[in-house]
Amino acid sequence: MIRFTIRDLLWLTVVAALAVAWWLDRRSLESRFAAERLGAEEHFEKALEKAQQQALLKWHAERIEHEATRRLWEDERLRRLLSK
Repeated sequence: MIRFTIRDLLWLTVVAALAVAWWLDRRSLESRFAAERLGAEEHFEKALEKAQQQALLKWHAERIEHEATRRLWEDERLRRLLSK
């Protein structure tokens, strides 16, 4: 028959406590990493949306500038024709 001493039970308690502490720490890390990953994805989506909006604004500004330049050229051409 196997006999366990108090020292054996204390060692078993220490090993079990370490295993439970390690398991709780791993579980905590996994949930923290998942939350950080979700936050990073949200940040990326917001940055992407902002970049798209800036690109659209730049496109509109270039279009307006092109239209204004075209009108100036037309006005200049009409002035030349009328001054002849």
